[in-house]
Amino acid sequence: MHPSLSLKNLLQLPLSLRTKALAAANGSLDSLRALSAAVPQMSNEDRILLLPAFYAALDVPDIPTIEAMTTESFPTSSFHRVVLAVGVVSNIPGIHPLALNDLWMRLWVGVQLLDFATQLIPEAFSNAGIGPVNFFCMIERFLHEDGEGPINSAKGVWTLVGKSWSAMLQREDVFADMVFNKLCQFLARAAITYANVEELIVGAGGTTELALIIVQHIKLTKFSIVTLADSIYLHSVIRLLSCTNASLRSGLLRCGIVPALTGAISILGSSRQEVKGVTRTGLLHSSLVILMEAMALWKESTPRQSVYHWQRQSMKAGLLGTLMNISCRFFDGKVVTAVEDFLTKVLPASMMDPIVLKQVLDQYGPFREAIYSTELQRAILCLPWKNFHELFVQRSGVLAKFEIAVSIRACDNGSCDVIKTKKLMSRCSNCQTNYYCSGPCQIQDWRAGGHRDQCRILRASKYAEPLSSRQLSFMRAVLHDDYLSRRFEILSRQINHMIDKPGTDFYTMFWYSNNKVKVNVLSIGEYPESDCNDWCIDWKYHARRKRQSEGRMDLHLMVIAHPGGGSEARMFPKRSFNDGMATGQRKITERTQRPTVHELNALILALSEKDECIH
Repeated sequence: MHPSLSLKNLLQLPLSLRTKALAAANGSLDSLRALSAAVPQMSNEDRILLLPAFYAALDVPDIPTIEAMTTESFPTSSFHRVVLAVGVVSNIPGIHPLALNDLWMRLWVGVQLLDFATQLIPEAFSNAGIGPVNFFCMIERFLHEDGEGPINSAKGVWTLVGKSWSAMLQREDVFADMVFNKLCQFLARAAITYANVEELIVGAGGTTELALIIVQHIKLTKFSIVTLADSIYLHSVIRLLSCTNASLRSGLLRCGIVPALTGAISILGSSRQEVKGVTRTGLLHSSLVILMEAMALWKESTPRQSVYHWQRQSMKAGLLGTLMNISCRFFDGKVVTAVEDFLTKVLPASMMDPIVLKQVLDQYGPFREAIYSTELQRAILCLPWKNFHELFVQRSGVLAKFEIAVSIRACDNGSCDVIKTKKLMSRCSNCQTNYYCSGPCQIQDWRAGGHRDQCRILRASKYAEPLSSRQLSFMRAVLHDDYLSRRFEILSRQINHMIDKPGTDFYTMFWYSNNKVKVNVLSIGEYPESDCNDWCIDWKYHARRKRQSEGRMDLHLMVIAHPGGGSEARMFPKRSFNDGMATGQRKITERTQRPTVHELNALILALSEKDECIH
């Protein structure tokens, strides 16, 4: 025990105080009341000398554990002593840190007793204005400046933090509230663990409730950024967001974390002037990293929701203009790297979504102006911006053609050669994926086993397609456009594969990553990298369909790299009106002598001009 808590210290008090202090230490409630009333008028030296009396008052042996606490076991006789002692000890300044360590365990039991009492007789405490916020004020000083302290190992502390956080956000003029500032200081210093987050969820009343609190906190924080108030308000919650479980991430996404965070970053990046506390650039970097994780990595928490959903939300909240503004204003290495990740990973990936494309088109005037502005020409990120702009122009061209084109599909019965407008086709009523030109074609495909097994898989919720039919159609349009623009190269690669590996069937992979698409021709079933096995491609099914088509189908696999790592793949077969392409390729490869480069190029060029196909 620290010397400042020894009962011997009471002997140094003036006689009138000494008598009351000794009586209070021996259990006198009246003496304890008298001391508590006199403390505000005392010198701090006398308050410190009185600590042993209040420390002794907190030593109540009849208090059961909180888990075992019931209405019957509530220590009514000791309750008033604990209330008085907790109230005084939590307000005495200048207590030695080691003495705080000794005081903590007794005081924490007292605070828990108070918290339980508010649940036992809520009306009495609410009428007196006493609740979780008061209890938080009693314990926050036990977390040291360096984030250490006995409070870290106490179970239930973060449950109380969750309760008080929720209550504070309901108060008027939050940022004039010193208690809210203390809460943010606490969150910014404390060691945040997954166990602590679980307690926060309990204190808030559930996962969704905590998610709403966090989003509300960020929305309110925007006003503190505008006035350049202490950056602790945003920094505290950003720290917490770096330690979330899947359930909380899902709740945060549903409650609007992406637009809220985008808005906060927009305001934070609108000036170079420093905020108090952590640097603006440091806070910008942390916020950008969390936003990118929310948009790119947290998708695993909501597997049935399209990843483009969050990109649309952020774009609607002003992401494009925000990134442009930050690029022209900030040159700090970490901030530049974070923005570059958006420009080379997140934004290019979003160009696969027609809705995001339209959102950019709606603000294309200011965007184009900014691309050619003097400020951006001087910026470090000028080249990534121009690369993204080039990709946007190309995809918006595809979108323009897509909007006016008549949708055409090929019959998914591999033996059928019918290709006609989508409106004249019928879909499988079960999976809503395969199209057929007639009932007999659908029956034939089902009986042959081509679609029967696949249909069952597609209907399973685990494999449910998160993208809409329109999104998938646009992806086909992008693939078709890239195929046509690189057709000569693709046919060359296919023919070389047929010459080098005779008798081996192949597929063509289009790998979309950053601002580019890479094309490769591989044997069916072959993966380019070891981490592609989660694509779940049914190679036997696709190989059988290709054989059934008798040269009218070519397997094209569209692979889209995720901004946060990994990739997803979809098979969009190229369907030709006849087998002319396959026959032409086979004739070239069956020549007795391998053609020269010049001859091969001429043959491929002639062949490509006859290629009529859809995806």
